[in-house]
Amino acid sequence: MKGGLDLNVKGGYDCFLSGDEDALGELVIKHNKKLVLYLTGMLKSVSLAEDAAADAFVEILVKKPRLKTESEFCAYLYRSARNNAIDELRRRKRINESCIEEKDYASDKQSLENSVLSNERDRQLYKALSLIKDEYREALSLVYLWDMSYEAAGKIMKKSAKQINNLVYRGKQALKVILEKEECGYEVG
Repeated sequence: MKGGLDLNVKGGYDCFLSGDEDALGELVIKHNKKLVLYLTGMLKSVSLAEDAAADAFVEILVKKPRLKTESEFCAYLYRSARNNAIDELRRRKRINESCIEEKDYASDKQSLENSVLSNERDRQLYKALSLIKDEYREALSLVYLWDMSYEAAGKIMKKSAKQINNLVYRGKQALKVILEKEECGYEVG
């Protein structure tokens, strides 16, 4: 578990598919905070991210997709949530709305980050991630923070594994420049 995401969901999801609806509650508890943090990076609003994550879990409850592996479950969950977030961004763009107050967003986001990111080094890296291109940040977050394979990240971002590899490489280069400027002592491998 290199990035902190526990992908041991096979038993829980199998139980849910077998009719144990409490098992979905366990999966929500296990994945919701990290999913919301991922979506917050896209939506710039914790409350909108929570809504998009909840909608993804509702989709799983309703559709009950037959997924064979832990990786498929996580990829399906994150892809569904990401699609919900993109839909929300499109809605906001259409109605030209800037409905979040920066102060509320900042304090909510900080609280969420603190509950997910366990140490100062992770916080510094997450801060630097917010300064790079969205595509780089998303690919790096999925691969390193959420411990997904390039294939799983590709399914979520609708890209090939090779494209994810390229985004990760470019993202690491961009992070390296930022972190070296800030002299925070974080090595990007």
